[in-house]
Amino acid sequence: MAFYDENSVIVLTANFALANGTAADPTTVTLILTNPLGVSTTYTGGQITRNGVGAYQYNVSSGLTSGHWTYRFVGVGAVQTGGDGAFDVY
Repeated sequence: MAFYDENSVIVLTANFALANGTAADPTTVTLILTNPLGVSTTYTGGQITRNGVGAYQYNVSSGLTSGHWTYRFVGVGAVQTGGDGAFDVY
């Protein structure tokens, strides 16, 4: 698990691939980010950056609430997978 200062920019990444391991793009990518208070925010489309085939990122801005954050990237369509993660802000 990663730990960050509350004024950090946190880069969240996800890599999507077919069952054989070949990188591939989902039809849509969604990120669900949940803050320490349990409030979830959903990001889609143009809010998430595509860095290459199957590679996506979202930059969480500074001024974050201290505590334990969780996130989940979800791919839908051509590649239906997801990836979970968590980080702490202090």
